[in-house]
Amino acid sequence: MLSKMGGGSAISYLPFQASNYLVLDAENNPNVRSWIVQIQEPIFKIGEPTIYRTIERIEIHGTYFSQIDSKFSENGDLFITVTGTGANGDIIVEEGPVPICTGCPSTYNACQWKCVGSNYAYSITLSVDDNGQNGLLTVAPTSNGAVPYYEYMSPTQFADLDASDLSFYNVSSWNYLANPVKIVKLTGVPTGTYSNAQNSPITSSTVYGVQKFIGPWVSSYANMSSPTNLSEADCNQNFGWALSQIFEPSGTPSLTCNGSSGGTSGGNPPPSSGEIELPEPFEPCIDAFDEYLIVNSFEPFPDQLFTLGWWYVGAQELFDCISGVNNSPSWPEEIAYITIAPYGNSGNEVVLSEATVYSPNGEFIGPKLDFLKGLYWTTIQFTNCAHRTIFFEALGDFTSAMQQADFLDVTVFPVPIIGDEFNIHLQATATVKFEYFLYDFDGNTLFRRKYVLHKDHEVTRLISPSGNTVIPNGQLVNKFVFEDGSEIVFQTIK
Repeated sequence: MLSKMGGGSAISYLPFQASNYLVLDAENNPNVRSWIVQIQEPIFKIGEPTIYRTIERIEIHGTYFSQIDSKFSENGDLFITVTGTGANGDIIVEEGPVPICTGCPSTYNACQWKCVGSNYAYSITLSVDDNGQNGLLTVAPTSNGAVPYYEYMSPTQFADLDASDLSFYNVSSWNYLANPVKIVKLTGVPTGTYSNAQNSPITSSTVYGVQKFIGPWVSSYANMSSPTNLSEADCNQNFGWALSQIFEPSGTPSLTCNGSSGGTSGGNPPPSSGEIELPEPFEPCIDAFDEYLIVNSFEPFPDQLFTLGWWYVGAQELFDCISGVNNSPSWPEEIAYITIAPYGNSGNEVVLSEATVYSPNGEFIGPKLDFLKGLYWTTIQFTNCAHRTIFFEALGDFTSAMQQADFLDVTVFPVPIIGDEFNIHLQATATVKFEYFLYDFDGNTLFRRKYVLHKDHEVTRLISPSGNTVIPNGQLVNKFVFEDGSEIVFQTIK
């Protein structure tokens, strides 16, 4: 059976929508005890119904999500079917086959045209056989890669949405915390940054973005297509031609476009998303975050780019990517807000910003974060109001609390030490107070001094033991003890 894409009955988020996680609709299917996931490849025969052959089968028990291997989740040729069964093995809900990744490269999709309307978005895709013939046009919801096209609204407009609008936008409720990616809430937005569906600038500082789905064709698009007599050569046609080829079943509203339209092939430019571009180099590094963000392995980062916000969610691989690129975005200069919440939970939202994390004199006042095992999401809002929502998994229960030691970056030079003095470079990302000790390997104190560094300050100090104290050859211990009891300890050598 062919059912609607993601969110219809069994699937809440396909992997390309949720950082490679397949998220199942357990909330609306409370009697499901097990989920069976089949990843399938289509077999086309001219004049016969498409057959779907299962190439991977996954059983999910005791949870509602699973990370899908990117060799499947990023393959535009593959489909997915999900079946939810009850305690007795009876089928309670089933959805599919649906494309596992819309917009991913596909052997069969020769080209595509898009319409991004004022409150809906759809694509018309031309699929052909291995010879580039027997082409078929189909209609489906579309997105800007993994990111939906959004309709932006003021709080008043958002509050006016009711249950009758849920299917139009393909969301389960108007609780944005329970519908990450599909609904975003932006804070501190300058007047006129975004416009609503009527093309009027939004003047409120809080702006909601709701994904544009298939709109008035939500109940009929699966049955809208063209005759199978097209070829790959038709990719040179324009959007209007593609629109004219679509067969509309009786009672279906005419397929139109009240916004921007164009083709991704055939010389027509793709439509504008209306979105603000993410700062570089965040976009090319986002795959590192998607693939490696595992939240139970916290370590302080030597590079201070994004340090505060991303340290909270352990994005070491994102740091590794960004730190190698010049002009990287930094916290808090280019990141305004970071929201973190458990998936499917209407509470426990944490919003991090410079004001909620640092006191006016630069001391860290950020909250302690308690994570329970499960699926989470985080929305990053940049100072230019671009935004991105990412899913991640906490593999176990833990608490994340920053310490003063996490806000000091220390460099000793030269190494090895020459003579009886050396330099220490200190850089603080929050106001810190600490005492520095230098010991020989037997534990004898060679040097000690107290320091206070304010947020965003850096200094280089000469370490020269007083009197007749000499620095012996061999291993030396550097120890920094902070007011909150946290420490930095490392060895150097002379």
